[in-house]
Amino acid sequence: QYSAETFEEYGLRGTPSSILIDKNGIVRQINFGANGSIDDMVKDLIKEQNNDKVI
Repeated sequence: QYSAETFEEYGLRGTPSSILIDKNGIVRQINFGANGSIDDMVKDLIKEQNNDKVI
């Protein structure tokens, strides 16, 4: 949802924008415009998180 405060906090430049925040609350990726897929962003983050697990 659009919020001027959110735009300022994350340095967003326009819409659409997407922000990927990991389970620790760390901003991992910000995309501007309609390029890229949120599905791909999430899949990449899941792969990264799985690689960090100790077996």
